[in-house]
Amino acid sequence: MSGVKALFRNAMEAMRAANAADLEIVILVQSLAENNMALVIGQDRGSGLDQIMKERHI
Repeated sequence: MSGVKALFRNAMEAMRAANAADLEIVILVQSLAENNMALVIGQDRGSGLDQIMKERHI
């Protein structure tokens, strides 16, 4: 599964698990032309990461 597809799937699952009233996903993309890259930021209305996941991924 592609990384972007996994992000969308995770966001939808998180919002459903949190019973979010507003199922909204915001994706921001910033070009980093000098490095031939892009920065992708995703935001959803899920409950967020629990402490164990934060320590593992952040």
